Amino acid sequence: MNTLGTVILLTGLAVLLMAQFYVMAKTFSVSPVKGLLCLIMPGYALLVAKRHGFYAKFFAAYLAGILGLVAGGAILS
Repeated sequence: MNTLGTVILLTGLAVLLMAQFYVMAKTFSVSPVKGLLCLIMPGYALLVAKRHGFYAKFFAAYLAGILGLVAGGAILS
């Protein structure tokens, strides 16, 4: 079970990182200043994604990553 928990946990982390990189790339295409703010301020990525219409894809991937982290952590404990 430890191996399965670790795999789910790392997959959730990878999905979270990919979602964050996706929103950063889209934000940098909108404005370089907003892209830098996305790197510095934690909640700014959600705000930019909602304002520019790519919130649904980002939030679905982010939520899947969080669920992977929670499930992997639950299996490991």
